[in-house]
Amino acid sequence: MKFVFFVQGEGRGHMTQALALKTIIEKCGHTLGKVFVGTSGARKIPDYFIERIGAEIIQIKSPNFLSDKKNKSIKIFYSIAYNLFKIFDFIGSLNRINREIKITKPDVIINFYEPLVGLYNKFYNNEIPVICIAHQYIYHHKEFFFPEGFGLKKRILKTFASVTSIRARKKIAQSLYPLKNDKGKLIIIPPFLREEILKSKTSEEDFILVYLLNEGYAEDIIKWHENNKKIRLHCFSDWREIKEDKLVYDETLCFHKLNDENFLDMMSRCKGLVTTAGFDIICEAMYFGKPVFMVPVENQFEQTCNSRNAYKAGAGIYDSKFNISRFVGFMNSFKNNNSEYCEWVRNSTEIVMKEIESAL
Repeated sequence: MKFVFFVQGEGRGHMTQALALKTIIEKCGHTLGKVFVGTSGARKIPDYFIERIGAEIIQIKSPNFLSDKKNKSIKIFYSIAYNLFKIFDFIGSLNRINREIKITKPDVIINFYEPLVGLYNKFYNNEIPVICIAHQYIYHHKEFFFPEGFGLKKRILKTFASVTSIRARKKIAQSLYPLKNDKGKLIIIPPFLREEILKSKTSEEDFILVYLLNEGYAEDIIKWHENNKKIRLHCFSDWREIKEDKLVYDETLCFHKLNDENFLDMMSRCKGLVTTAGFDIICEAMYFGKPVFMVPVENQFEQTCNSRNAYKAGAGIYDSKFNISRFVGFMNSFKNNNSEYCEWVRNSTEIVMKEIESAL
């Protein structure tokens, strides 16, 4: 079969999943025709994704969240107003999608949480089967654990997930822990990780790894580091001050440009991981058996949910600030009990392809 991927480009997680699934479908004899990436101009598609996806990439203007001037906090209502202002750009994207799909003629569309796919299904009478894959679809599971409060944000999150999956043949939700499938189209599967992660060997060296989705948090890391220079930090970020592959701040703090191979190598060797609470990076750290300190991006309710569920799954602890001193104490008492999780994840390749093929 010929596949086409749609990838929501706001975070790195959906790109990571697309890379993993690309390897899986090719091992099963299928091909990847084109990859559509929804962009807003706020983030650049990382070089590693362009190099490794192995298919034509088509960038489309897509709804996205906007950050404050310091690039730390999500401005929800300003984002809604801005996206409404850009409605004609999105209509242009839908028209381009329609043209490209008619040219490519795929057998199946895989949607990694791109909202324009749901709108394309609704308004363009798309007859090609669409399968939606993202951990966010678990928000529609009756047993999913939501933090108390956040009523409006919870409704917005569930509505957005619904928009991305309009008229989908099947919704596949990745979870940090097993849940029963809901009746209907919602299927729960383990995270599917890239092959190089499953084959990696782990060790423990004396440094903490840091991943920052928003570059504005670099100043928070530096501020903590100035009072804790004995602790070695390696930080991966989009921070614009990193001119080459890395920026050596001093003997115990180094900032690296985003590079998946370097990052995964360091994750396999670090003592612990400090990160904003993206789903995929938490899954990877759990597989490596590394404790995680999660600081959700401000006003990013999705990451708030991730951090609470990861805590429930035993991945680590969370905070509203980069209080790494608290994490240092936690690392010393952390016990790695990831054997059941790892066994579950290793079956994910077979599970996800079974669900895709059964939907067709």
